[in-house]
Amino acid sequence: MSHLIYYIVSLVLSGVVFALGYIFNKKSQKVFGVLCKVFSLLLATFFILRYMWDMDAIAVTFALDGVVFGNKFLNLLALLLVWFTYSSNLLLELFGFFKVKRLNTFVKIISFPITLINIIFLGFNFSAIMGRGAVNNFSIRGFWLAA
Repeated sequence: MSHLIYYIVSLVLSGVVFALGYIFNKKSQKVFGVLCKVFSLLLATFFILRYMWDMDAIAVTFALDGVVFGNKFLNLLALLLVWFTYSSNLLLELFGFFKVKRLNTFVKIISFPITLINIIFLGFNFSAIMGRGAVNNFSIRGFWLAA
């Protein structure tokens, strides 16, 4: 049941961010810029809370042999998902503070698809970060991961 809560939190917050961005982008560039900075700071706070709260379960993987997944291919996918998520989060955190044309392109091409992949594979991501079965147990770190 808790995995349903995580999906709801993730989808609702994503929808709110997109809706507010769309509304304020149409009104004023100055207000949109402030909103981007606020969202970037919130995302940085969530990033620190979700990834620095405890050691990642996938961090003990060596030569694609790990304790999280018994399969080397699944360990590779989990590592790629976690590291692409890190890069996506960092791009989104920088987006509010630096107005670089290429950064906009990177956010559209890289961060948006990775965010969608994270929402789709939320349970897999939870297993990679917090260990097997973590999506089935409610935890504060799981809440921050969903946010």
